[in-house]
Order: sequence, then C-alpha cells, then structure tokens
Amino acid sequence: MPIAVELTFDGKTADDIRKLWRLIDKQHLSHHHPDFESAPHITLGVYDDSAEGVLVKFARQFAAQQGPYGLTFSSLGVFKGRDNTLFLAPRVDEELLHIHRLWHAVSRDVPLPHFSHYSHDQWEPHVTLGIDLNTKQFVRAFQAIADHPIPKHGTLMGVRLVKFSPTKVLADIPLGETYTEITHN
Repeated sequence: MPIAVELTFDGKTADDIRKLWRLIDKQHLSHHHPDFESAPHITLGVYDDSAEGVLVKFARQFAAQQGPYGLTFSSLGVFKGRDNTLFLAPRVDEELLHIHRLWHAVSRDVPLPHFSHYSHDQWEPHVTLGIDLNTKQFVRAFQAIADHPIPKHGTLMGVRLVKFSPTKVLADIPLGETYTEITHN
C-alpha cells in the first residue's frame, strides 16, 4: 500500500472541507470523494510502503523545521483526464513552495516511485473534493457545492503519514513540534 505525506488543516478548515465532501456524497457518485477516514489535506508526496520507518523519522524532522502556515484558497479546479478530479486550490506563493522544497530536502534519500506529479517541477497543491469523475459526475459534483460557501482561508497545522487505501494513519505530527533523535551508543 502506498504511503502519502500530507499537510493537514486546522479544525475549522477541515470541517468546512468535510461539509463539501458530504454535499458531493449526497449525489451518490462513484469514487466521488476521498475516504471519509481521511483528513482534508494537501499531499507533499507519495511513496512505496518499504520506506515507512524512515518516512516517520523524516516527518518528525520536517515538522520541527516548519511551523503552522496560513494560506488562502483561490479557486476550484479540475485535473482533466480520462476521469476528472475536482479540487480546492490554495494560492501558490513562495512560502508554500518552500514548504514543499523543505519536505523534499528532508526526505531526499527516499525516491518518489510512481507519483512524479509530486516532484518539484510538477507539484500542484490541492485539496481533493471528488476523484475519478466522468463528465456527468463532475458536473453533478460541481453543482452540489456551487451554491455553498467555499473556505477562503485555512492553516496548515500538521504533517500526517497515511497508508491507503483504506486509510491507516502511521503518524500525525503538529507542525513546529520539537524533535530530538535519540541514538543508542
């Protein structure tokens, strides 16, 4: 099972995003939303599960170097393909790109196996609202949330490692948490 490294939100922002998931869920769309066990998030990278132990260590190091970060959501978007993904997009600024570069600097010894769209030059930060939607499903999902409030601001509060699918949390670490590695001589 792959392991995702995710940035998670403050409680209010997460609740607001879950409300959007529930509105889409009422449309009974196939593969319409992330697993409800999942926390609303922005993914930094996805790795093979063979890296599990070292990723937890790197997540603690990363969290110690990166405090909470406030962002602004700028739009709804779509990744167009055979199956569409509906998402909430943050405004991309230098600090958000710095956070992504910091993660990849800390975890540089772990390759991104099959998910190159998380590399430096291809990353598009987003919060998935609906995934694997054909055109009709995409329209229904968009219509379900079009007249409802979309979060304007949020704060990234933690880094979370999860195996999927189904979702299994491996680590949930607050950003800014002090990390000290203990070594045995």
